[in-house]
Amino acid sequence: MCGCKDIVTRTVAFYPPRPQGYRIFRMGKGFKIILIDENSSIIHPISVPWIKIIVSTVTTLHKSVIPVVYFKNLYSEFTLLYAHGNSTDIGLMYNFISDLAMQLKVSILIFEYSGYGEATGKPSEQHMYSDIRAAYNFLISQEIGWKFIVLYGQSIGSAAVCDLATKVQIAGVILHSPLASGLHFINDNPKKSAWYNAFPNIKKITSIKCPIFIMHGTEDTEIPHTHGEALICEIQSPWPAWFPKAGHNDIEEKFRKIYLEKITEFLNRVAENKLGLVESAYGSMGLLSDGKKSISAEMESSKVAYTKIMPTNEVCNND
Repeated sequence: MCGCKDIVTRTVAFYPPRPQGYRIFRMGKGFKIILIDENSSIIHPISVPWIKIIVSTVTTLHKSVIPVVYFKNLYSEFTLLYAHGNSTDIGLMYNFISDLAMQLKVSILIFEYSGYGEATGKPSEQHMYSDIRAAYNFLISQEIGWKFIVLYGQSIGSAAVCDLATKVQIAGVILHSPLASGLHFINDNPKKSAWYNAFPNIKKITSIKCPIFIMHGTEDTEIPHTHGEALICEIQSPWPAWFPKAGHNDIEEKFRKIYLEKITEFLNRVAENKLGLVESAYGSMGLLSDGKKSISAEMESSKVAYTKIMPTNEVCNND
């Protein structure tokens, strides 16, 4: 079994974009970010008057120094801690994150992975876990209480989110095109306890104690939607959404309106949960109390997206 975990990790892998999409420069006591394209030309960032941009760096447990960019919305209740995918960086995500903060009326902190962009160190599973923890600590230092922090993990970022959510208190979790585990790329039904598994979200997700929203495109060829289904089957009261004909990185483009609406609905649900107003097992969302099988009337009638809200009983067969 020697080297099995390395094989599994390489199957998922990290792909820092080259060239990177930004530079960070020290400006007095702070930092400034400059966005650049593949030709090293400067890209002008989206500017929103009520969103303050705070650029900083944090040092992780593994001694990496990573950039963080805090989009502080003056009218927000929640802050999303955003873990991006494996082939992008802060610069390439910057304008999308700025727009997302504006549309959702939230603040967003995006952080860099070790070895990506302007971050020092090397990308690895363990470094990624310490990266997101350092970013979380930054939010706490900004006096953001855990009841107002929602973790958002896209693609491989779902692994960072699931790991952190088992270690700290947070208000909610959003998983966008998540992976179930590294072994799920090799075997559809691997042992959850296999020591050589990498990014074992399917094992960790059972320990997360807050509301979880999972979205996945049904035509995702990089991380098939069966990964999302596998995760849903491990959650007592999930809130999933399937996007027909969407791939790995285009849900927010092809289904922008519904994408924003469903995240907003989830954040409203998290707010109610914070106040103790949520119905048991998310009954009002069309989910059965066992959290395993249900069809939402809203999703079923939609002609744009959401062919189903839950996997079939066969998918979630836990016998």
